[in-house]
Amino acid sequence: MMSTSKPDPSFKEAVHLHPFFKGMERCTALSLFNESQRIGEVPLGEVGTVAASMLNTLWKAQVPVPHILDFMTGIFDRLYKRIVQVVEVGLEREGVIKPCPYAFYVMGSAGRKEQFLITDQDHFLVFEEHSKEADEYYQAFADRVVRTLESAGWRLCDGGMMANQKAWRGSVGSWQERMREWSVHSSEETFINVQNFLSYRFIDGNEDLHISFEEMIEEELQRSKILFARLAQLENTKQIPVLQSAIRSLLGMSRKTVSVKKEILFPFHHALQILNAAHGNTSGGTREKIDYLMGKHSISSEFAEELTDAFHGVMALYMDIKQSGKGETVQIATISASNKERIVRNVKTIREFQQMMLSHYSLL
Repeated sequence: MMSTSKPDPSFKEAVHLHPFFKGMERCTALSLFNESQRIGEVPLGEVGTVAASMLNTLWKAQVPVPHILDFMTGIFDRLYKRIVQVVEVGLEREGVIKPCPYAFYVMGSAGRKEQFLITDQDHFLVFEEHSKEADEYYQAFADRVVRTLESAGWRLCDGGMMANQKAWRGSVGSWQERMREWSVHSSEETFINVQNFLSYRFIDGNEDLHISFEEMIEEELQRSKILFARLAQLENTKQIPVLQSAIRSLLGMSRKTVSVKKEILFPFHHALQILNAAHGNTSGGTREKIDYLMGKHSISSEFAEELTDAFHGVMALYMDIKQSGKGETVQIATISASNKERIVRNVKTIREFQQMMLSHYSLL
């Protein structure tokens, strides 16, 4: 006799929030959903293990890459907000009250909505007033955020791109001066800083301050055209490789290895950020930036869809080798013929987009 019991309300909610749960076993989906709901209560020292477990469940269930990225982005965003708010409340309890509003931002994979594992820290801080009181408060605030993130598993950034460093926090006015300095003084360090900055995303804090910050950025973009042209010139020296077809592989004419992160994903992200900035946009994750260019008629809707699919395909490859503990370099010979041809097509599409960006700056 068939059961007439109604589905668990929490399971129905899980399916509503994340439709991809429909393709998973009910008990697995419900367990994953419940874990995600409890992430705010997990001891900070355990969040990395819990996040990795959820990712492993999604990966084994063959959940599509865009859904995995959306889900994990939601998890990590909640953790970032939790930590920032815990620090603020902790200072208040000590009688140290914030002197003015702030806005906290993440960069790198977190900024692009591509973080699927806890990695290193990439973030910065904006506050409303330029004063000694604000400087001292937000120095202490940022120091605690960095230490708390580290205790939760986020490694310190080797390049020091964290809010506890003076170069990565300040008032809106200080950030405006910083952006002008970037435009005037071109150096390898400047280019690295700008590219990482262009991946920023607002996480927590005062919405009005965030709006003011973005208005300032939009204004400064008009003065930064030479800077972006120089960034494009730099990317022209780091073109995405051509991965040959199976026929050329048989003739021994193709590459043997490729660094998915450094040779494909990084150049792609840089091209996407530069072209977005050229059209007046600096915010949003990868897929939002692709949609922005489509809305500006910089790329067609057909190519936007093709580019999004190619990006997801390369991300699937990258996630696979990371999950397998193989680092960031893939041995092309170990990829099956069918997968290899798909990867070749995906990389070709991404390279085509990079060429579009270079053409925009008349570098081809």
